[in-house]
Amino acid sequence: MEAAGGWRPGRSAELRLLGGERRCVRGAGGSGAAPPGLTPLSVPAGAVRAPLAGSAEPPARCVCYGLGRFGGCPAARYQLAFLLLLLEELGVPPGRCSLFDPAFSAREVAALRQLGLRLLPDNEEGKHGVEGSATLFYMVHCGKALYNNLLWRNWSAGALSKMVIIGNSFKGIEERSALSNAGYLVLFQSAVKNTAERLLLHSKGLERNRGSGAPRSPSVPGHL
Repeated sequence: MEAAGGWRPGRSAELRLLGGERRCVRGAGGSGAAPPGLTPLSVPAGAVRAPLAGSAEPPARCVCYGLGRFGGCPAARYQLAFLLLLLEELGVPPGRCSLFDPAFSAREVAALRQLGLRLLPDNEEGKHGVEGSATLFYMVHCGKALYNNLLWRNWSAGALSKMVIIGNSFKGIEERSALSNAGYLVLFQSAVKNTAERLLLHSKGLERNRGSGAPRSPSVPGHL
């Protein structure tokens, strides 16, 4: 008999262990408590839905890099469980999720295929294009080189607007290590900082106008 989420008793040891982690992560989503390997902020699926609200295009597929040896590592197993539940929550079929980690064992590859997930045949080194579809990139364990390569591959307004990345903080990477060999991370951080500063200035302007009692009309070229 098949249990919820596609796990069947009698499958490999990796999948039997994964069943418990999925139940734990599913329960943690409502309590705010984070299982090992996940931060409290990363547990609720709403944290991913939020940037996709309104007119944004929901992800049609997912790419996962650097998941780790989930057959023997509980943290990696929890992260795989969260990925599966996230796909379910977002309505992305398992067959539209591709994974790559050179550390996967043959047993782990077989378990992922049993779950209906796809394995990327080659090491793309993070250089995966969105190919015109909104894409969720799940990169919890990845280093700065993979993030930099991903940004390089998709460095256009159209492509970047179709990306959602779940991974390490770019600001944290910047604080922990030099970014001299990660130019696209530098550019991205600069763009985010500039945008945040413009939004802050704009919000302060709105507050000042609100305090004056009447909205200010936009300036017309040639007039004060």
